[in-house]
Amino acid sequence: MRDLAVLAEELGYSRVWIYDSAPLREAPFAHLALAARRTTRIGLSTAVLIPGQRSVMTMASGIATVARELRAFATTHRQRPVADH
Repeated sequence: MRDLAVLAEELGYSRVWIYDSAPLREAPFAHLALAARRTTRIGLSTAVLIPGQRSVMTMASGIATVARELRAFATTHRQRPVADH
């Protein structure tokens, strides 16, 4: 997924949305955090998130990890806007 996010950014796309399916895919937040490390401008988000298939604590931790990675990058590079919610 992170390689596709890099390619999408290079092609000029403004957003990458990934989906969640616990039986079929890994945790989407890990992929978003990895993509955040390798991109600078493109917006990253989940298009579908199925909370009933994942632990609430695991999802909260994943969301916090992505937010922390984006903030760290935005603080260093000042290119990607980060919402405070």
